[in-house]
Amino acid sequence: GGGTTTGKRVVNLAEDAEFQGAVGVVVNAPTPNETICYLREKIEIPIVITVVSEHKEIKKRIESGASTLQVYTLLY
Repeated sequence: GGGTTTGKRVVNLAEDAEFQGAVGVVVNAPTPNETICYLREKIEIPIVITVVSEHKEIKKRIESGASTLQVYTLLY
């Protein structure tokens, strides 16, 4: 979630994934830091956030509760 699916819906999907035995959840790059904070409050499994730009305030992503960064790189 985190792209076209936002807010509480992302959290509901993450909670369901955790209940089903997932060992982590991945959220897309457009996910706001507020949603990551809310996720961290609701689930105990790791949160992986996709990063597509060094200009996306990576430190704030981690402070918001991201456990791991998935770095997406374009090679030309």
